[in-house]
Amino acid sequence: MVARHHEGHLGGLLVYYFIPFTVSAKPTLFIKELFVAESYRGHHLGEELMRAAAQAAVAHGCGAIRWAVAAWNEAGRRFYERLGAQANPFWVDYSLSGDALVSLANTPPRS
Repeated sequence: MVARHHEGHLGGLLVYYFIPFTVSAKPTLFIKELFVAESYRGHHLGEELMRAAAQAAVAHGCGAIRWAVAAWNEAGRRFYERLGAQANPFWVDYSLSGDALVSLANTPPRS
């Protein structure tokens, strides 16, 4: 999705995809990326993009929208909370990268 300022300039984008979610037996719309150019922040483009994502989620029968935000991104967290979002107290976000990723990839299967 893209958002344009009222003058027609491209100001932001939101990338999402659907994933099955077995706990609720409904799909989840997962936001991969939300970006609004610095010069367009405060013009409600991010809110428009989030609203459009919510509309897509409802139209596709999703039980939730999920995304991750960096812990240091206080402005982003305030933005999401202003829209009604809450930090997820039930799920912990993990990642596997660097040496740990390579090590796991190179570990032979157990017999």
